[in-house]
Amino acid sequence: MTFEDSLAHAIQFHQQGRLDDARSYYLQSLATNPAQPNALNLLGVVERQLGRLEDSERSIRAAIAADPLDARFPFNLGETLRAMGKHEQAIEAYDRSLAIDPGDGRVWHARGTAAQRLGRDDEALGNFRRAAQEFPDLLPALQSLFTCATRQNLIDEAAAVSEAIFQLDSDSPAHLARQAAMLLAAGEHHAAAVAYQGAIAQRPANADWHIGLADCLDHLGMAREAEATARRAVALDPKSPRPLIFLAGWLDDQDRPAEAVAALRQALLIDPDHPLALGTLARLLSHRFAQQEGIAMLRRAIAAAPGAAILARSLPMMLNLVETDEQSLFEEHKTWAARHAAPLMPPAPARPIDPNPQRLLRVGYVSPDLRAHPVSYFLEPLLAGRNRDTVWPIVYCDARRTDQVTARFREEVGSDNWREVARLSDAQLARHIQEDRVDILVDLAGHTGDNRLMLFARGLCPVQVTYLGYPNTTGLPRSVMQYRITDAWCDPPGVTDELHTEELVRIADCFLCYRPPGDSPASLARAQDRPLTFGSFSAMMKITPWVVRLWSLVLLAVGGSRMLIKNKSVAAPDVSGPLLAAFAENGISADRIELLGQDASRADHLNRYNQIDIVLDTYPYHGTTTTCETLWMGTPMITLAGSAHRSRVGVSLLNNVGLGDLVAQSEEQYVQLAQRLAQNPSRRAELHQQLRARMTNSPLRDERAFVRKMEAAYRGMWERVCGG
Repeated sequence: MTFEDSLAHAIQFHQQGRLDDARSYYLQSLATNPAQPNALNLLGVVERQLGRLEDSERSIRAAIAADPLDARFPFNLGETLRAMGKHEQAIEAYDRSLAIDPGDGRVWHARGTAAQRLGRDDEALGNFRRAAQEFPDLLPALQSLFTCATRQNLIDEAAAVSEAIFQLDSDSPAHLARQAAMLLAAGEHHAAAVAYQGAIAQRPANADWHIGLADCLDHLGMAREAEATARRAVALDPKSPRPLIFLAGWLDDQDRPAEAVAALRQALLIDPDHPLALGTLARLLSHRFAQQEGIAMLRRAIAAAPGAAILARSLPMMLNLVETDEQSLFEEHKTWAARHAAPLMPPAPARPIDPNPQRLLRVGYVSPDLRAHPVSYFLEPLLAGRNRDTVWPIVYCDARRTDQVTARFREEVGSDNWREVARLSDAQLARHIQEDRVDILVDLAGHTGDNRLMLFARGLCPVQVTYLGYPNTTGLPRSVMQYRITDAWCDPPGVTDELHTEELVRIADCFLCYRPPGDSPASLARAQDRPLTFGSFSAMMKITPWVVRLWSLVLLAVGGSRMLIKNKSVAAPDVSGPLLAAFAENGISADRIELLGQDASRADHLNRYNQIDIVLDTYPYHGTTTTCETLWMGTPMITLAGSAHRSRVGVSLLNNVGLGDLVAQSEEQYVQLAQRLAQNPSRRAELHQQLRARMTNSPLRDERAFVRKMEAAYRGMWERVCGG
C-alpha cells in the first residue's frame, strides 16, 4: 500500500472515530515516509485522543521540525501540552502558531484557556476577546468570554456577548443560565434565582446551574434552601470537585468549618491536585491546629497553578504563624511580589495631579474588614476623629458581607465618601480610585484574606501606604508601596528596616489606638477560691504546637494551675482532640485545660476575661485585638519579644500601659515571669483594679493625639512627593 493510500485510510478511520485503526494506518504511512509533516501531526492528534500524551508530543514536535511554517502544528502541540497540564509551555506553542497565523480564533481561545488555568484572568480575557473578534461564530470562545467577563463583573460586555451567543445558540435553558450568571454577578440575586430556576426546570440534571442557584439563595438569606441546592449539585455530578468546593465555601461561611474540611478532602479524592480545593483547605487547616499541613498543602496548590496570585498571596500570611527565620520570611514576600505583582507595575511612579503640599488631602482606605472585625476597633478612631479641614477620607469597603458595624462606618464618613467595591475587579476599582483623584491610598489588609495588593501593584496614587491589618511587609517595591506605618516598639530603628520593602514611618508611642465596645462589662476582682487560671483568647491559627509546648512549661512551673483557651474553632472535636493530645505530650492532662467556643455577644466574650488571672501571649505571631481586650478587662499578660513586628506588638502594647516588666526576652524568662506573677496575688489584684484606668490614660486610648500623629504622618508623606 502506498503512502497516499495508507494516509487516506488513516484519515477516514480518524473521521469515523476509529482511533486505534487510524493510529495503525498513520504509523504504516510513516513507515514509508517517516518525515512527512502532516502524517506526523495527525498521528500526534490521534495519540492525544487515545491518551498517549508523551507519544503525541513527540510526534507533533517532529512535524514542526519537518515544517516549521505550518500554524496547525504548534497549535496541536499546545493542545497536547495543555492536556498534560503544562500550561506555560502550551502558551509558548500557541504563540508560535499565532506568529504564523495571528487571525486564528481557535488558537486565541485555546491560549486564553491556558492562561485562565494559570490564574492569569486579565490575560485570558484579552485572548477570549481576540478569539471572538477573529471568529465571531466560534461558540466556545464566546462562552468563555461571557464566563470570564461575568467573573470580572464586566456586566455590559457580558450582556452583549450573551446576546451574540443567543443568536448562535437559541437553546432556551442554556441562554437562561447565561443570563442568570450575569444577573448574579451584578448582584441581582432574586432575578438570577428566577432565571436559574427556569433553566433547571428544563434541564434538572445540570450541576453547575444548581451551584449558581445555591449562590443566589445564599445571598437572599435562604440558608436551608441554599444548602439543599448545593448538595443536590454534588449528587448530580459526583465525579467533579467543583460542587464540593462550592459546598465547602458555603459551609465555611456558615461557621461549619469541620464539614467544609470534609467536603474539600472529598473533592481532593476526585482531583488530588485541584488548586482551589488545595488552597481553600490549606486556609481552613491553619485554623484547625494543623498549620504545617496547611502550608504544605498551599505549596502544592501553588505548584499546581503557579500563576494563580490568589493562591500565592496566602503563603506569606501563613508563614507568619510558624517561620522563625525573619530573613527567609522577607524573601517569601519579595518572591510573591516579583512573580505576581511585577507585571502590573507602571513604568514610572504616579505623580500628584495638584502638587500643593498644604492642600486638603484625599485619603483612600481599602479594606475587606469594615464589619465586626478586629480592624474596625482601630480604624474607627482614625475616621471619626479626622480633621475635616485637612483630610477628606474616601472609604472603599471591600467586605463581601456587611453588618451593623459597616453601617456605622458608612454613617460616620457619609455616603458621598463611601464606595461598595466587593464586586468590582481590580481594573474596575482602579478606575474608581483614579476618578476620585485619591492622593494617598491606604492598604488595611496586607496579605490577609481578600486583600487587594494586586491593585496596589498598579501604583495608582502618588502615595501608597500599608497599615494596621497585617504584621509584616507587603513585599511590593517602594516604587508602588512607599510606606508602612508602625512604631519604634514594634520596629526598633535600624533593626527591622531591612526586613521591609517599604520605608517605615514610626508613629510616636503606639502605631494604633483602640476603641473598646460601648457595652464592655466591668473588670471584676478574680475569685480566690479556685485554681490560678492562665488564658488565651487568640485565634486558633496563632496557637501552634510550639506555643502549646511553651504554655505547658508555664503550667508545669505553676502547680495546680489551669489554662482556659477560647476562640471560634477550639471547641470543635477535630481541633480539641489534637490540641489536648499536644498538651498531653508535654505533660499537661486534659483536666487542666478548658476549651470554650464563641460566645453569643461581644459583652459575653469580654466578660470571660474575668475568669482569667493571667493571659499568655502567642509567639511568633502576637495578639493585637485580644491584647487590647485583655488590658481593658484588667488582666495582665506575659509576652515573648521577637525581632520583628509580628512578635513585638505585645511589646508595644504592654510598654504603652507601663507593663514593660511583663515582656520576656527568652522562653525561660517567659516561664519565670508567668510563675512570678502567679505567685504574687497582691500585684495581680492591683492590676485587675487599675489596668482599665491605666489604659484609658495611655496612648492606646488617646484618640485625639493619635489622629494628629497619623495625619501629620500623611502630611509628611505628601510633602515629600510634592517636593516640599
